[in-house]
Amino acid sequence: MRPWVLFCGEIGYAYSAPPAAPNRAFYRCLVRGNGEHFDSVDPNCEGQRPEGLPGYLHL
Repeated sequence: MRPWVLFCGEIGYAYSAPPAAPNRAFYRCLVRGNGEHFDSVDPNCEGQRPEGLPGYLHL
């Protein structure tokens, strides 16, 4: 783990299929230049490399 990264704990759960309640899909992304990962609600990963759809978040 990098020294500037702080793990804040679990913030919730994701659904594997869209729930009946208001929801939003989120995507796993890879930064092309350095290999780091992040999650985004943008299916195009803000111009980085999409790696898949882990699930849906309850809004």
